Amino acid sequence: MLLTIILSCIGALAVLTILIYLYRPIYRPKYLDDLYDCHVIITGGSSGIGKELARQLLHEHGARVTILARNRERLEECRRDLTPNSSDRLLCLSVDISQSYEQVEQAVQQSIRHHLDKSVDILINNAAIFFARPFHQTKPEEFEEMMRINYLGSIYCTQACLPSMRRRGSGRIVLLSSQAGQLGVFGYTSYCSTKFALRGLAESLQMELARENIYITMVYPPDTDTPGFKEENKSKPRETQMINETSGVLTADVVAKKIIRATRQGSFTCSYGLNGALLTCLTCGAQPVTTIREIIGQSLFTSLLRLIMLRVINSFYKLKLIAVLLFVFFPVYTGLSCYIHSSDLTSCNNPFNSTTYNAETFSSVANVYCAKVHVTSLLVSYYGSSSCSATPLASGVMVACCQADLCNDVNANYQVSTLLIFGSLTVLLKFY
Repeated sequence: MLLTIILSCIGALAVLTILIYLYRPIYRPKYLDDLYDCHVIITGGSSGIGKELARQLLHEHGARVTILARNRERLEECRRDLTPNSSDRLLCLSVDISQSYEQVEQAVQQSIRHHLDKSVDILINNAAIFFARPFHQTKPEEFEEMMRINYLGSIYCTQACLPSMRRRGSGRIVLLSSQAGQLGVFGYTSYCSTKFALRGLAESLQMELARENIYITMVYPPDTDTPGFKEENKSKPRETQMINETSGVLTADVVAKKIIRATRQGSFTCSYGLNGALLTCLTCGAQPVTTIREIIGQSLFTSLLRLIMLRVINSFYKLKLIAVLLFVFFPVYTGLSCYIHSSDLTSCNNPFNSTTYNAETFSSVANVYCAKVHVTSLLVSYYGSSSCSATPLASGVMVACCQADLCNDVNANYQVSTLLIFGSLTVLLKFY
């Protein structure tokens, strides 16, 4: 019996060893231990993630940085902010990377000469524009503009930097995509198209360049707190906002720090948080891997994640239905509750009488399985007012606020009735 167990263990170990050998990563990038004096080119680096990347590379790693961007005023402001003493380790060049390859090539050559003829070690394709509009409201020229900047701009910069990387015998190329480059999102028909295109470029390019010790890193950040993101939110459709809130918002320094770490490791993908890791695992497809851990995780969990994602996507498709249900049931249900208890709620000031609101306050209201779609926060933005009793919905929202201890002078009975309302809505949404 003991012999049988021992032989079985040896056999299982042998099979596992063979499988690991057969499915081992095709390439293993060498970790970049020291970035001091490395020449890094960052496109779109005058603000947001690009500017934060430049700051960390300059001050924390001692790299030589070249920033390519269009806006001269912002470039000069960025230069003064990052290097008040006018250090020659930072070069800011005004160039439109979407217009012509010749302009980009000239800018790259100028940066090489400025940094003591150092070849380009790392290229970070960060420049992008984005706006959220339904397909029928997006003009053909807007599709073309976004494709030129988000996709062709990366093509031009990569082609301009590759010769110096080849001469050096190594290099890193970073392509900033987005979680919208992993799944289609309502209102992002133009933006998603450009980010999906980068995925195909990265996979094909990595297959060509791996033997030359040049490695690609695809970055899939969620929404990031940048000036561009704030501008986008001004015109973003309601459905897009509701979907985006499921992944949260990160700060630029957190995003930049992980990009630098993934680039040094030579990882093909760089994702953020549990949602990002699961989404990357689910959409791995035929992309290359660099660790055994990736192979094991993708092999074991992809089928389960597919089932989970189907439920999440179904909830995204039903956003309009959910909004309608809440429009109909929420005011009636909460209004009746307030009427039954016949108490004056006007003593509580409405904390949502502004253009900014905390969607997380209502995360329990419309938690559609894994997709925390904060429908209530959007309804409040439409119907919120300075008086709690202005509309039945506003009264219901104030009950929710009181339950969350935002107002402390309301009878506990309202908290109980609110919990009943929340429970009923949650059950209702799960069935629809």
